[in-house]
Amino acid sequence: MRLNPGVTLSETAALARQAEVLIKQVPEVTHVGRRSGRAELDEHAEGVHVSELDVGLKPTHELERSIGEISADIRSRLVNMPAAISIGQPISHRIDHMLSGVRSQIAIKIFGEDLDVLRAQADALRGKLAAVPGSRTSKSRSRYWRLKSR
Repeated sequence: MRLNPGVTLSETAALARQAEVLIKQVPEVTHVGRRSGRAELDEHAEGVHVSELDVGLKPTHELERSIGEISADIRSRLVNMPAAISIGQPISHRIDHMLSGVRSQIAIKIFGEDLDVLRAQADALRGKLAAVPGSRTSKSRSRYWRLKSR
């Protein structure tokens, strides 16, 4: 669950608690654990605007719905949260991040020198992608240029 950078830890915790309550309403869920932010020296450092919710499910033989149906149920309960939601296995998230350099299943990188133009292009692209059937959440981030002196 990724909120906008700049939110406080208490705001993140309150929204993550709401998400926990909503997820626990899914019949197949047995427990929900949560982490908000990661230490600066952590291999996968994150700000307090990011919460990871670990969801435990009943054993496979007790499930009456597919994992896809359960994920869709969870996503539908979180749809009104003011956050980007990504559902998946921890290892798949890490592999996606290692391969692309970003934490998502699909990444589109736009290159250029004018940050205002890049942001405008990213916003326009986000609008177009939101209309694609099956798309879930999208977010953009810009990299700030640093000048190096020799």
